[in-house]
Amino acid sequence: MSKIDTITDLANKGLHLVPWKNRSSQIRKPLWKDWASEALPEVSAITNALVEYPAADWAVVPKNGYMVIDLDNKNGKDGIAIIQGWCQDNNVSFDWFKSGCAVTKTYSGTGRHLWFRYTGDLTSCDVANGVEAKHKTESVHIPPSEGYTWEVEFKTIEQLPELPQWFITKWEEASKKKSEVKLYTLDKVSSGGRHDF
Repeated sequence: MSKIDTITDLANKGLHLVPWKNRSSQIRKPLWKDWASEALPEVSAITNALVEYPAADWAVVPKNGYMVIDLDNKNGKDGIAIIQGWCQDNNVSFDWFKSGCAVTKTYSGTGRHLWFRYTGDLTSCDVANGVEAKHKTESVHIPPSEGYTWEVEFKTIEQLPELPQWFITKWEEASKKKSEVKLYTLDKVSSGGRHDF
């Protein structure tokens, strides 16, 4: 299947697709300024972008009923090992956890993107070192972008497995910590208080 056919097919399945920067010198930034907009891009806009930006990589902004877990396995991070540990803590196997997921092998060749059904309001957040929940506010590269391949192809959002509650709980805890840090650093620190800060 050609790049145009592949991306058009995913657009027709209701994914929020955007033409994205790539690792070559050809394109260094997202090609749509409003890429995080709530509005789902029209299939015709995606088709036009495929012609206008043939060298672009492509990404999804996970929303509309699904999210993506980004597992890094590089630079001292091992998200897969962390998830395997959490699975063990919850008496399930890693194979059970990712069963039914669409799975992408990432650019490094060692990381993975796992796709789950999710209808909650949590937004993108680092859940652990090497484990990032991506939802609404961040993009996720997809094949046929350079270096990305399907290990298990995406079919439909409805066919994705439900995100386990124990992962949602960890995500909620990480999001709360992130909010607390943000609130703590919002105020300006006076010159007399900088040492204590």
